[in-house]
Amino acid sequence: MNKQNKDIIIILKQKLNKACKANDLVFTLTNNIAPYNSKKKYTPLELEPYDALSIRFIRSVEMSLKAFRTIELYYEAVSSETLRDLLLKMEKYHVISSLQTWFDMRDIRNRIVHDYISEYVQTIFDDILNIYVVELKITHQFFQEFISTLSE
Repeated sequence: MNKQNKDIIIILKQKLNKACKANDLVFTLTNNIAPYNSKKKYTPLELEPYDALSIRFIRSVEMSLKAFRTIELYYEAVSSETLRDLLLKMEKYHVISSLQTWFDMRDIRNRIVHDYISEYVQTIFDDILNIYVVELKITHQFFQEFISTLSE
């Protein structure tokens, strides 16, 4: 194995481990959080777990996307020009189960970062808890299995 391949494997392991840690934080929180209720008037203290979930979800999506780019370099030695192309490759490699779900996750991430509109809060948290965490678990399992196959 040449130096460049060893470097890619080291970077890939780092990216996968960071994504796994980010995912673990999301999973831990989602296992211990009640569904969001838009009809309830939350105190700032009661909102803290939802704020934490938003931040952790954003980080998890971002770390996963960085890992996807490194997986792509590992397999193909080139980078996709678009997010769609990258996600199509990840779907092909069974890293993700659904291109559309990842587009939706990215959209939710952008809404959280830029808007955080109160009418969407219920939908955002419902989707994170019921749809996106399932997708993150699929990706997380792939990451863990892939790490175990890499040797430097």
